[in-house]
Amino acid sequence: MNDEDKEKIKQNLIIAQYNRASYDYRMFDQLLWQVPSVAITITSVVFAVSFGFIKNNYLVMGLVLILGGIFDFVLLVALTKYRLLEDVRVAWMESIEKEMGIENIPVSTEKAIRYLNERNFTHRTFSWFRTRNAFRSLFFAILALFITSLSIGIGLIYFYLVMH
Repeated sequence: MNDEDKEKIKQNLIIAQYNRASYDYRMFDQLLWQVPSVAITITSVVFAVSFGFIKNNYLVMGLVLILGGIFDFVLLVALTKYRLLEDVRVAWMESIEKEMGIENIPVSTEKAIRYLNERNFTHRTFSWFRTRNAFRSLFFAILALFITSLSIGIGLIYFYLVMH
């Protein structure tokens, strides 16, 4: 195989990798936003089962709530991993674009605001919301569900142990 063939194969591989990275980014972004829905659903079901069906068996109620809290914790791990993998794809695509001398599409809030300001484009959103980090908000919302389920579950088990 000559150098010209190798270069053509290399270019095709880079294009294929870039397409895969952009596809993966979209997939991880969708998963990132699905995790809170799953966490809310799991927590709602766990609370409904614990307080609606089990009733008065505080040990079982507590165990079910702790199990729900564990699921929420696992979702926190997944959320963090999806974000990490998303960030890797963005960094890789930006490095390819920089090497090729192509201006990349901003994917962070700060870069997007700077990009629009440089073009004298008027932002059509509230400035306070533009500076919030959605990932951090999602993470802390699920963390709150985890802590709530875990603490109520432990409290119910403690109450059961004290009563018996």
